Amino acid sequence: MSDITLIQNRVREVTLQIERHRVEIERLEKELVDLQTAARVLTGLMGASGDSPSEEDASEPQETGGGKPAGTPSIPEMIREVMRDATIPLEPKQVAEAIRERWWPEMKSDRVSSIMWRMLKRGDLVRMPETSQYELPFVAEADDANPSGDTSSAPFLNHEADDREAGPGGGG
Repeated sequence: MSDITLIQNRVREVTLQIERHRVEIERLEKELVDLQTAARVLTGLMGASGDSPSEEDASEPQETGGGKPAGTPSIPEMIREVMRDATIPLEPKQVAEAIRERWWPEMKSDRVSSIMWRMLKRGDLVRMPETSQYELPFVAEADDANPSGDTSSAPFLNHEADDREAGPGGGG
């Protein structure tokens, strides 16, 4: 076996190992989210003392053990709102800081980064190349672009040049 064949075989092996690790990381991240959710639910049900909630506790929603305050949106909803308000792409730690300032002072940054990663995988966010900055994907709103509700492309066509032949550079 030649040296180049040995190297090519090893490249294939390493590539397969990397892919298997990626799959395992995705599985572990999903499990982590499930465990964090279960812990949050259990903490909310048991209260900060670890006892079952009393009638008093149940009637008044409170934040316990660093849990999400009652009445706050879901983390993905908070992320989307922060990203909508942003004028530049943001890193997860910046998004987490905005969420802490606006809704949830005790929220941990790792919650945001893992959820942003999953949102990226679903297509709900876009990551800037070679950075850890994210932004919302561009979605053209037909209603904004064409308030009349007409779905044809006719309103966007320039009919002034219909009878002329295009010149160099696309000019008329």
